[in-house]
Amino acid sequence: MGGIGKTTLARNLYNDPLIVSHFDTRAWIVISQNYDVRAILLGLLDCIVGKLTDEMLQKNNSQLAVTLYKNLTGKRYLVVLDDIWSTKAWDNIRIFFPRNNDRSRIVLTTRELDVANYVDLSSSYHQMHLLTKSESWNLLHQKVFGEDNCPHELENIGRRIASYCGGLPLAIHVIGGLLSEAKGRRDLWEHVANDVRAAIAEKDEQCSNILALSYNHLPNYLKSCFLYMGPFPEDHGFGLLNSHSQI
Repeated sequence: MGGIGKTTLARNLYNDPLIVSHFDTRAWIVISQNYDVRAILLGLLDCIVGKLTDEMLQKNNSQLAVTLYKNLTGKRYLVVLDDIWSTKAWDNIRIFFPRNNDRSRIVLTTRELDVANYVDLSSSYHQMHLLTKSESWNLLHQKVFGEDNCPHELENIGRRIASYCGGLPLAIHVIGGLLSEAKGRRDLWEHVANDVRAAIAEKDEQCSNILALSYNHLPNYLKSCFLYMGPFPEDHGFGLLNSHSQI
């Protein structure tokens, strides 16, 4: 799901000093749902050859693809394709990259399991999981206090807030930023704890936009189902719905 930490993990890998020194060249490009092949080619070339010249910007897609292929041939490259949503997108992009005797690597992040399986069934993929309550609190603590200790009077409230984030790192990151601005005021921490979701929505529009991508990707019948369920409180029981009820 969105905000679970796929991009963060890939970014840490991409910037790791051992990785940087191991590869001759690296490139990072965001694919997203409505991708544009030309924008992808230009973005990759910008990473690999540096500032794009006017001559290069005037090339058509085929010419850009050839230029990219030539610049990668014979080099040990690392390319990250972040947030790829469809197998079609992968098929349109994979032809840009030469096979350099398995010295190079392409890393993909995706929300779609079928995309991960389609790209390479012979390779294992790393599936992200929601954080435990303990991990959530550790991440929130690090975001708010760094290496310092949390004041004793705030710890119970902080653990409660962390658990309300549902193990989603993005939500914890947003709430952590909000609590950092609260300067340790207990009344403000209590206010956040009373409605964590409202605090996230009010604090960070980006968080809402990232999660909205998952909703937009649903088929229409599941969107209707999702909206129907929306008004019910969390963990609401549906025991009163009989077998003739329709959603």
